[in-house]
Amino acid sequence: AGTLCVLVLTRTVRRMTRSTLLGCVAGLLLAVDGLSVVQSRFALLDIFLALFVVAGFGCLVVDRDRFRQRLAAAAESGRYGPRAGFRPWRLAGGVLLGLSCGVKWSGIWFLAGFAVLSVVWDLTARRSLGLTRPAAATAVRDLPGAAGALGLAPVLAYVATWAGWFLGENSYGRHWADTNAGYWSWLPGPLRSLLQYHWQMWDFHSGLSTPHSYQSSPWGWLLTGRPVLFYYPSDPSPTGCGAQTCVRTVLDVGTPALWWAFAPAVLWAGWVAVTRRDWRGWSVLFAFGAGWGTWFLNPGRTMFLFYMTPLVPFLVIGVTLALGAVLGPAGASERRRTVGLVAVCGYVALVVVNSVWLWPILTGQLITYEECRARIWFPSWI
Repeated sequence: AGTLCVLVLTRTVRRMTRSTLLGCVAGLLLAVDGLSVVQSRFALLDIFLALFVVAGFGCLVVDRDRFRQRLAAAAESGRYGPRAGFRPWRLAGGVLLGLSCGVKWSGIWFLAGFAVLSVVWDLTARRSLGLTRPAAATAVRDLPGAAGALGLAPVLAYVATWAGWFLGENSYGRHWADTNAGYWSWLPGPLRSLLQYHWQMWDFHSGLSTPHSYQSSPWGWLLTGRPVLFYYPSDPSPTGCGAQTCVRTVLDVGTPALWWAFAPAVLWAGWVAVTRRDWRGWSVLFAFGAGWGTWFLNPGRTMFLFYMTPLVPFLVIGVTLALGAVLGPAGASERRRTVGLVAVCGYVALVVVNSVWLWPILTGQLITYEECRARIWFPSWI
């Protein structure tokens, strides 16, 4: 799943920027991110959530391009502009985002944010046609289809992830409705049982505040301030590393050279989104709100740094957009492009070197205790 995230992100950024170089830069940055590497190797739910979210977003980006191509090629216009017809890429995006909710409920925020963003893209596309009432045109021509592809389809995809629960006679709470009636008794029993199960899950997780030594606040996530220790043997002194004391450890930590650029990248995305009306900047902001801002809705909940996993690809997009500005436009002078290319390559090289340096504590390599301590940069990493 982590490897596929790299591939999907590369293709998506290439489409967003029309630059193969920047697409490959984005893929490389994600591939060497420490947190993404650890999540991929340990296969926690968050890496699968990230794959469905990134793939769903990629489908919506393709849909945006195809939609604009259809509008430009349409001969008839009328009061509300041309019809777009069936939009398979939007439907695929809705299904994938629905599946992300089946992995973890935090996918709901990405679904909601990207659904709004997709409709806004429709609005701006119709406005570019010069229509006098683009909002009304979007409501009439595009909103019904969006409700189906980004509303109904994700719900059906989510319910489909419960197929095993429906088919299993011994599934937890499967027959709750057989002995319980209520206001929803008109619904089929299995569906009422599922709704009851969801209520129990919501009630449990909304109040989950069990203290944990590696819990952290979203305020520190962007600086990878409190990573999670995934592995450290009870006997920290195996032999074979050439020293008296050897260790193996896995620390779920982001690559600092990359992560410390996230906050400036979000600010840059906000700047280009507002001043240049750049849709790519708005994409980063919507994802940032869904993957970071929403965690503040329940500040008392026990949270961990790896909740950032599905957001990291979009923050990488933000960094890549900033690097694109450093690189300069295609029509710039050769000297300007050369200086920009050197700066971009230098930064990417720095991130790669930083990741290589951290590799032993990302993958549980046998190293000396001193080598391990040299890679623990801050007391909060212990």
